[in-house]
Amino acid sequence: MQRSFRLLAVLLVIMQAGCDSKQANEVTGTPAERIAIVTKIISGNTPMSSELLDAHFVQDVTGAGEIGPPDVKSFGMLAVAPADLPAWKAILAPLEAHNAPTAYAAPKQACPWWLTAAEFAKLEMYSPKSLTGRVKGWIGVAPDGRIFTYTYSM
Repeated sequence: MQRSFRLLAVLLVIMQAGCDSKQANEVTGTPAERIAIVTKIISGNTPMSSELLDAHFVQDVTGAGEIGPPDVKSFGMLAVAPADLPAWKAILAPLEAHNAPTAYAAPKQACPWWLTAAEFAKLEMYSPKSLTGRVKGWIGVAPDGRIFTYTYSM
């Protein structure tokens, strides 16, 4: 019995260590390289509404996925010409009730391209589904042509 208890305790420690593992996967490179990669990510869900001027994307992954899937938080920023914002807004849907009210979120490691909490309060909010294919999170559109995406799975 004592041996079984020790085995259970060791397994719980290993499981906890797996749950605490964290990693960030960021799209890096030149602006053209980042745009190409992020375009592939987005175009799988919806056609591009205009040319991207810049793009960034990072995922924070928590958990190793051995016992259930890992938790993933994704953060993205698309920069488009402000004149192209109506075309982008046309493909976005209203924010669903399960995503409201929205809350500010940021990558675990600071990213200079991510918005501040003060900027977040000024965004026009939309559902993430049409642009990202995911249902949890939000898309925020800034008047200067930046489109922020935040999605998560838990």
